[in-house]
Amino acid sequence: MEPPWRVCFFGTDEFALEHLKKLHENQVAGDVKLVKSLDVVIPKSGKCIVGDYAERWNIRCMQWPIPSMVGTYDVGIVVSFGHLIPRSVIDSFPFGILNIHPSILPRWRGASPIIHTILNGDRETGISVMEIRPIHFDVGPLLLQSRFVIPDDCSTFQLRDYLSVEGSHMMMHALRDLPRLEKMEYEQNESGVTYAHKLSPVNARINWEEQSLTDIDRQYRALNEIYQLRSMWNKQKVKLLDMVPYPSILDSLEETFPEDEMTLRPGSAHYLKSHDILCIRCRDAWVGFGGIILKKPLSAKSFYNGYLSKYHLRSMTFDSMENALDKYTFRTTVSKSSLKTRAWV
Repeated sequence: MEPPWRVCFFGTDEFALEHLKKLHENQVAGDVKLVKSLDVVIPKSGKCIVGDYAERWNIRCMQWPIPSMVGTYDVGIVVSFGHLIPRSVIDSFPFGILNIHPSILPRWRGASPIIHTILNGDRETGISVMEIRPIHFDVGPLLLQSRFVIPDDCSTFQLRDYLSVEGSHMMMHALRDLPRLEKMEYEQNESGVTYAHKLSPVNARINWEEQSLTDIDRQYRALNEIYQLRSMWNKQKVKLLDMVPYPSILDSLEETFPEDEMTLRPGSAHYLKSHDILCIRCRDAWVGFGGIILKKPLSAKSFYNGYLSKYHLRSMTFDSMENALDKYTFRTTVSKSSLKTRAWV
């Protein structure tokens, strides 16, 4: 068999959307035709950005779960779908179902690889094109893999957008050379496996006593676009906005505080008037924020005028909160039976 292929695409989010667009563009106007037909599968809820795109362009869209469709498609493509696909469905595709995964597998198997890449300070990441298995996520054999250096100060959404473009190119590469690549597929190395759990607002809490400036910077870049960083002040929940790079405030802080006061206890707050920044002490440094949400959004200046400047509140500190971030990198083992080659139809 050779392209063009009858493709069924499974996806939900912004990362998946770039891949669907690439498939659709090739089907409609590709110079080298790789996609003969294109259908889309979305979660049962039915409301997602991939479904909206399919509806806009009159692409046939089905809700999960779907039955086995022997003879309907040649290959499936899964990108950020979030559901395990049963063997009966996988085996109805002569070339199986490929997953485009934004990490260098086996590092960061699971739901949130890009967030964990930023959160853990990885210097490089990549795209893995693999064949899915029905029992576990992200354990199948690899067809293609590439590596990319992560730009400094990159956020989750910035990295997502970059990897979605790279992933869509690698997907088309795989479709162009699919029969040969499937003959050359190779199993993942089971050493160095880490798992990217789905995170929650709890993980956006700051522990001022235990976290360093580097920890909080990574936490901010990883989570702020999804869950704003949060703390407690005067028994009230707050969210912290617009984190400021530390070097830009260091000199001003040193001028403001005597040397012995540069090591005030974690959670201590100071308004840096020259920069209009709220500074909070963490384990090893000061962290700057441009604003805060305390019942309503406030600038650093407004927070100072309304709260920090009051005599009875001057010594009030931000409370450290447990965030469970130290629990989110660990090794996993997968039974050998789940790694066996799928049954061909």
